[in-house]
Order: sequence, then structure tokens, then C-alpha cells
Amino acid sequence: VLDISFFKTQNMNKIKTTTRFLLLSLLIVFACTKDADIQLSFPFTLEDQHNEIATINYREPTKITINPEQIVTDNIYQFSYSVIEGEGYLRYEGSNEPLLENTNHTCEALELNLEFIGTELGLAKLSFIVDDLEDRSENIILNYNVIHNPFTWEVNSALENVTINQTVPL
Repeated sequence: VLDISFFKTQNMNKIKTTTRFLLLSLLIVFACTKDADIQLSFPFTLEDQHNEIATINYREPTKITINPEQIVTDNIYQFSYSVIEGEGYLRYEGSNEPLLENTNHTCEALELNLEFIGTELGLAKLSFIVDDLEDRSENIILNYNVIHNPFTWEVNSALENVTINQTVPL
């Protein structure tokens, strides 16, 4: 007597194996033909914090924060600035070296701690631009009113009457 169940099991295994192979092959073909969109950069905004009143030739702390929609660790941001009106420059906080205008500087972090030094009285207006790897760009305008350092000088004397052109002890 011949056992037919043995042959049925072998044929079923071949059919299952062939079906699995065909499905896996189709899956690989479809997977390889799809375009993958890998985004290395996302839109971002800039936020600034600084006093608009600055004292001439004195540092005014200026903080610029880059706020991306998604943080990508491999993305690199660069910034540059230019003085549109007035006179002055930016430098890194604690540094004495001015940052060159119209030159790209790499952002080491998403928060930039800078200092503005106004070198002429009046309004100073700076254009601050940040770019990323995919040439996305954001621009903010930094406005400073550069003034003299306000001071008062008071003199007291024990004398009540003073004659003009006379020296008096204070």
C-alpha cells in the first residue's frame, strides 16, 4: 500500500515555499522602486533678546536663538551680519575680537551669545542672517539706539556766597 499523505505534504511544502519566495520577491521589488525622502533640515525661526538702548563703546549682550521645527543633529547652521545703518559690530560674548561683517560664521549651538558694540551715537541697524545646509535662510533686523553713558556730577561747598573768578575750597 502506498501512503499518499507523504506526497501531499511534500507538494504542500513546495507550494508554501514557492509562494513565500514570490511574495518576498515582490516586496523587495516594490520597496526598491520607492523614493525615500530623507530630510536633513527643517524650517526654523529666529528669536532675539537684547536691549535696544546701547551705550557707546560698551558691550550690549545680544542673544539669538535658532528654533527649528525638528532638531537634526547633523544639520549645520551658519550666520552672517551686516550693518545697514550706523556704526558698530558684533562679537562673541567674552571675546575682544569683532566678528567680520558679511562673512559666514558657524553656529556651535542653537543659542548664540553675542555682544554688540556701538561705535557711533545714534541708531544702529544690523541685518542678521542664518542659513542651514539646504540653503534655508531666516533674517532678523537688530535695532540699537546708541547713546552716551548718562551721568551726573554734584559739587557741594560749605560756602553760601561765591564770587565769580574766585577760588573756593569744596
